Amino acid sequence: DEQKSLRSKRSGRAIERAKQAFAALSLQSMAPKKSSTAGGKGGGEEDRVRVVVRIRPPVRKDEKFGEGSESLQYDKERNLLFLLAKEDDKEKHADPKQFVFDRVLWKDSQQSDAWDAAGLPVVNAVLQGYTGCVMCYGQTGAGKSFTLANESAGQEGVMIRAFNHIFEVAAAERELKYDVAISYQQIYLDTITDLLNPGSPVE
Repeated sequence: DEQKSLRSKRSGRAIERAKQAFAALSLQSMAPKKSSTAGGKGGGEEDRVRVVVRIRPPVRKDEKFGEGSESLQYDKERNLLFLLAKEDDKEKHADPKQFVFDRVLWKDSQQSDAWDAAGLPVVNAVLQGYTGCVMCYGQTGAGKSFTLANESAGQEGVMIRAFNHIFEVAAAERELKYDVAISYQQIYLDTITDLLNPGSPVE
């Protein structure tokens, strides 16, 4: 009963947060030292995790929250993202909370912006022999699937662009030979499924 109560409280808090802000998702890029992910600045800057936040524009279901539901503001010049207090908050007159990220992709950002900011540097590092990782997370409806896996022409997601880029580079290479292996796995309810071969066990 205590676990059910805790899950209920967590769910309630998640729903409340969703009502107060338009959904956002975070893309984290990570690669070892000397990879192109860090932009070649040298030192500890090269192997740290880079965080890119993308804010999706409002959609029809957001209209029920009204115009006053906006809770994020972005200062492009200072690269600061502000989280405003909600209207019925006792601390609504408090200063907004400030957050700094490596890159903020505002509501008018394009798929190519997400690719350039979080995908391309990691994929280029992988093609040079390094290990790379792009992790995307966000609440339900934040736009994760669209950002990563959308297949519409001109609006391809990071995954699709990564595949295209890898094979374009491999096809153009005259001296090196690339071996490419792909697995597409889903982790859901503590179960791992290979989406390319659903019937096979995943180790």
